[in-house]
Amino acid sequence: MTDQTACHGPPPATLAPSAASGGAIGRALGLAADAAARRAGRPAGRPMRLLVAEDNETSRMLAEAMLSADGHEVVAVANGAEAVEAVGRSRFDAVLMDIQMPVMDGVAATAAIRALPGTGASTPVIALTADVAQRHCETFRKAGVDNVVPKPIDWTSLREALAGAVDDRPENGLPDLDPTKLNEFAEVLKPERMRSLIALVPPDLMARLADLKAAAAGGDVELSKHVAHTLRGAAGGYGAVKVYALATRIMSGAGGIGGISAVVEELDVAVPAAAAAILAWLEARKSAA
Repeated sequence: MTDQTACHGPPPATLAPSAASGGAIGRALGLAADAAARRAGRPAGRPMRLLVAEDNETSRMLAEAMLSADGHEVVAVANGAEAVEAVGRSRFDAVLMDIQMPVMDGVAATAAIRALPGTGASTPVIALTADVAQRHCETFRKAGVDNVVPKPIDWTSLREALAGAVDDRPENGLPDLDPTKLNEFAEVLKPERMRSLIALVPPDLMARLADLKAAAAGGDVELSKHVAHTLRGAAGGYGAVKVYALATRIMSGAGGIGGISAVVEELDVAVPAAAAAILAWLEARKSAA
């Protein structure tokens, strides 16, 4: 008997029946989104930018509704060729890849993504398929698929797969601030001098972020890389380790301006967080004095 559970365990129960008419589709999507929004105690993790490649319009719309309800930004395409083009043009946290698609199937699309230049080639790919026999899974893995979620989709399993995929990135799990360097300054400098100098760091980081956003918005890859270099130096000097890691990615220039712009979006969160952490460190030092 053929093993149908080799990829990712037994196929789960269907979430909802397929809708046949436009009105039924709308009602099904609304119910699915409402259910996801009401779901308590089942966190979806941090918001992500996801690419969904699915040729079935109803399934594609349902995936968009469910993932958007979880707080993710979703871009949807209808075949593997469009998926490869999208990953080559812009950065995604992960790709949800249907396997059976016209024009280019999911296996060929994944292999093409792995052959892309730059950071797009390492984008996590999660296959969505009912073909979970061992021989199919081996084909998926050889093409570069990172994980497999069986169809019909169990949304809890998909959330877990997404969380596992993005947790593999080097900057994930890094704190906003490693206070080691700031503590070293505090040991050497007089308190008033130390506080006056460290207080200059948060606005400096924010100014460099503004310069980087302007360079990326202008489509200037080389200027973006230069500004990222200055941001990395400032961040590394004061323990903003996540900002340092993200700026390093921009300095590679991988993915072109699309890839840079996507990382700038992450820095737009990481830099203010690092600035706030530095200010909190300063306040803690004042309280302890």
